Amino acid sequence: METVYLVPTPQAIEAISAHRSETSLKAAFGSPDKFPSMGERIAELHRTVATNATRVIDLAKDQTRTEVVRHVAAKELATRTAQAIRTVAAEVASKAEYLQRHGQEVADQTLGPRTGYEWHDMELRNWLRENSRTPEGMGKISELAKSDFDVAAVIYHSKHFLTGLSESLHTRMRLAAVERFVPKAYAALNEGIDLAKLAPRYENAVKSIHSHWYNEGLAAKGATRVELGD
Repeated sequence: METVYLVPTPQAIEAISAHRSETSLKAAFGSPDKFPSMGERIAELHRTVATNATRVIDLAKDQTRTEVVRHVAAKELATRTAQAIRTVAAEVASKAEYLQRHGQEVADQTLGPRTGYEWHDMELRNWLRENSRTPEGMGKISELAKSDFDVAAVIYHSKHFLTGLSESLHTRMRLAAVERFVPKAYAALNEGIDLAKLAPRYENAVKSIHSHWYNEGLAAKGATRVELGD
């Protein structure tokens, strides 16, 4: 039997089909596997959107409802789905902020200045400035920053101009220090940054659902319904 749709335009058919496709849902809301801190909530949202999209498609074949009532019901499903999306979007944004803040705090605690190491750190900065002047010296710095915690920590918590390193190189080496010596903080920072990019995309899905799941003009006619009372 040929599938029928409440909104039979090519754009609407493509959109509601995407709302049932796991590939498209991952593109819209993120892959649960990529975001361990939000994986279950994102997977649950995928199921909610796909289930309600299927219900909207099924409504088109429901002969017990008039055309207007079918569109009223589809709008209700769209509204519920939009609310679920916005709820998860807020959770994603909040988790992104927390992970970035927490990851930064853990990195700072681990690689930040240590009491009693002031002289030691000053000597290391002198060594960095001296060796940063030559390619051979830069090679030594690069190798030690990968294996020596003290060198990596001093690079991390010192201003770039105190180390002799360019600002861009210093930024890259600070990040590399976190990745090598504080991997959990690095993972938290990365997930937080990716979640922060993800959250704004959710509203696009809400717009698509309200544009393609029902006809607003027909759904609005539901407001003219007269209740007969007792």
